Amino acid sequence: DGDLCNGGEECIGGECIGSDGPPDCDDGNPCTADTCGAALGCVNAPLAFGTDCADSDACNGVEVCENGACVSGAPVDCDDGNECTADTCNPSTGGCSNIEIPGCGEDTTGDDTGEDPTGDDVVGDDTSDDTTDGNPTSDTGDDVTGSGTGGVTPPTGPVLVAGEEDDGCSAAPSSSRAPTMLLFLLIMFAQQLTLRRRE
Repeated sequence: DGDLCNGGEECIGGECIGSDGPPDCDDGNPCTADTCGAALGCVNAPLAFGTDCADSDACNGVEVCENGACVSGAPVDCDDGNECTADTCNPSTGGCSNIEIPGCGEDTTGDDTGEDPTGDDVVGDDTSDDTTDGNPTSDTGDDVTGSGTGGVTPPTGPVLVAGEEDDGCSAAPSSSRAPTMLLFLLIMFAQQLTLRRRE
């Protein structure tokens, strides 16, 4: 009948009968206007530039038509710059969610009690590893250098001779008194010489 939009016709039993239904002109493109013309059949004309063609995902940007194609805009940026949060976007609303990651950023190298992860005393006092025999040279604990074989610095106070007791008032060892006495005698001798020269 000359109308391409009402389907094809054919003669059956002396009658002109439509052999199929009207054509489906939908091309699945949201940026075209789909119509059917009697003489031309289906026509898919591009929509105006900037026509909204949004999909169901609000996170991939605003979509508009450009020259018959649906073009996406800039996606939603939900990155808050914090490595300890999980950043996501809700496709329905386009809203961001920044959920804290459990355990992220915590110190996992030690127990924050002054000891390193290997259990060695890191403050150098060896109070947790020393023996109790009172002899600093027999220390079997781990010193700060990691030697673990007597790294404790020997005491710098007065050295007691075997058999002596420390009464808390002991002066420096006798060996240190000799230079002092010698200096005293030299001063006295110099003063005597000065007095004689004046006489």
